[in-house]
Amino acid sequence: SHGRKTAASEPPEYPTARENTKDNLMADSKYNFSTLKVRSAGPFVMHVELNRPKKLNAMNKAFWSECRLCFNALATDPNVRVIVLTGAGRLFTAGIDMVDHADWFQGGGGEGIDVSR
Repeated sequence: SHGRKTAASEPPEYPTARENTKDNLMADSKYNFSTLKVRSAGPFVMHVELNRPKKLNAMNKAFWSECRLCFNALATDPNVRVIVLTGAGRLFTAGIDMVDHADWFQGGGGEGIDVSR
């Protein structure tokens, strides 16, 4: 075999994971959201938590916008290989926030959008 030989007992080298504490959210502004908490859960692992527990993590318009921004940023981050998605509080999500989306269902906010899809 060509190249440098390494001992089989040497552990693989990983980048240092950011401290995974409640108060140490990612300082990078691309992961700063109101409806999502994003933090490191270990080397190459990010934890994304739906963060509207008082509303049972119902998915409002802000959630949909932030979700797109968050996952697009994570998809291009070379330090992310795995994403763990959870919900804060007693359940993952109640689904779509019908109150926040009421204008769409009444025909006012979704002009040009086929709400049946």
